[in-house]
Amino acid sequence: MQENKMGVMPEGKLLLSMSLPVMGSMLISALYNIVDSMFVARISDNALNAVSLSFPIQLLMISLATGIGVGLNVLLSHALGAGQQQRADSIATNSIFLSFVCWIAFALLGQLFSAPFLSLFTENKVVLSMGLDYLRICTGFSGGVFLLFTAERLMQATGKTVYHMLIQCLGAGLNIILDPIFIFGYWGCPAFGVAGAAAATVIGQCVAAAVGLWLNHLLNHDIHLSFRGFRPGRAINLEICRVGLPAALIQALSTFMVAGMNAVLMPLHAAAVGFFGVYYKLQNFLYMPLYGMTNTLVPIIGYNLGAGKPNRIRRLAWQAVKFSLVLMGAGMVLFLLFPRALLGLFGSEAFAYSGGLAAIRIIAPSFLPAGVILTFAGMLQGLGRSGEALLLSSLRQIIFLLPVAYLLGQHNLSVLWIAFPVAELLSLPASLWLWRRAAKALQK
Repeated sequence: MQENKMGVMPEGKLLLSMSLPVMGSMLISALYNIVDSMFVARISDNALNAVSLSFPIQLLMISLATGIGVGLNVLLSHALGAGQQQRADSIATNSIFLSFVCWIAFALLGQLFSAPFLSLFTENKVVLSMGLDYLRICTGFSGGVFLLFTAERLMQATGKTVYHMLIQCLGAGLNIILDPIFIFGYWGCPAFGVAGAAAATVIGQCVAAAVGLWLNHLLNHDIHLSFRGFRPGRAINLEICRVGLPAALIQALSTFMVAGMNAVLMPLHAAAVGFFGVYYKLQNFLYMPLYGMTNTLVPIIGYNLGAGKPNRIRRLAWQAVKFSLVLMGAGMVLFLLFPRALLGLFGSEAFAYSGGLAAIRIIAPSFLPAGVILTFAGMLQGLGRSGEALLLSSLRQIIFLLPVAYLLGQHNLSVLWIAFPVAELLSLPASLWLWRRAAKALQK
């Protein structure tokens, strides 16, 4: 039997060939929130704030979906590398079961707690009403998010990243087409406003998830998906959660970071909250190619770890660092040179906070150290050292960023944004130390 390309192809070529489709698909996935905000911003400033305040809950759903995805990615690629087909099949089917469990949980929680959550940040009844409509739809139909992520990671873990890109294109394409129709009421459809943006998003996700699972069943011959006589495997589900929980917490840190920044900014300047929501979506779009590469590292490292090839893993690390510096360097230049054009994508409301252009230029240099840190975090996840990757993310997004932002904001809002490069630079030495320690452990 011919060995999977993850164990034999030259490292640089392998990383590039597997990363490019994932980078493309993750850029496309970022369009869900970008497009929502672009259209919603044309309704009103209140509509933009409603979507921005709802964004942390969407990030939380993505966090849990990512945790399941990383858990199955690490375990499935390791099982395939070790030639354990029955275990690989069981991991795949149980990951789909876990996605259904998360869907049911968020559907219930969204109906019960969306209003109390939004009330933490604003007393504006218009914003609350719009945000409530948006959140309840997104959580009620969150099965699209969870099952889509699972379908994608099944493809990633087996090296079939082209299919990954195809389903993301399908979901994002539907979202882009349906957004203006549902929001503004084109072609005889009622104008649903913010609720229409949520509906367009969940329809795109659900359709893409269904197609992704079908493609895995039909074309992914490295795994065999069958629920005939299926019973949840307690040991495997716990193992997926054990490996994936730190990864979920890493993603969830973004939720707490955004919510924390909203809490810091709202008393200082309400318009700064809308600006930060727009900026964060732009940043996410920029970071998507980097996330695509680091996500690709997880199955490659897992496979080579299972196949007993430590030297290959170390060579992959430095190839990945080089790629990350190129990607983030290009992004830094883009944000430094064209901040007005980037904010202009979201209409005039994105300029309600007058310091937005300066803020983007202050934050942009932080992209380079962030690229290195996130690359090493991805390597650590692939080695199953997700706790150390969680520590890195905690340092850069919570432990350093929020206190520094709060202290600077008390002095002057315009200097608050310096907290972003400060947090990345303070976290960089820890990422280098943790990777060197992990690399030495591979030699034993």
